[in-house]
Amino acid sequence: MQPLLTPTVNHNGTTRGDLVQQRLVASVAIDAAIDALKGMTPHGRDYPSGPDALNLDRDIHWTRIGALAALRDAIVQEGVTLMSND
Repeated sequence: MQPLLTPTVNHNGTTRGDLVQQRLVASVAIDAAIDALKGMTPHGRDYPSGPDALNLDRDIHWTRIGALAALRDAIVQEGVTLMSND
């Protein structure tokens, strides 16, 4: 995961509240994407040729979800940092 963004709250910039709210909205959207992906988890009934393709696709699937979760966590951490900086 890339390093966190570090905007500086200042009187000419976006308000702290707006910066935090933007990150909240993004994190909620990522959670919705994760939930949607969980609904399409590969199932054995769709892999009649055997478990090898199923296991590979499950690994890919959960790696994708993990990447989104890491992105969400980074964005949430940015919001927490913004709220705690004076």
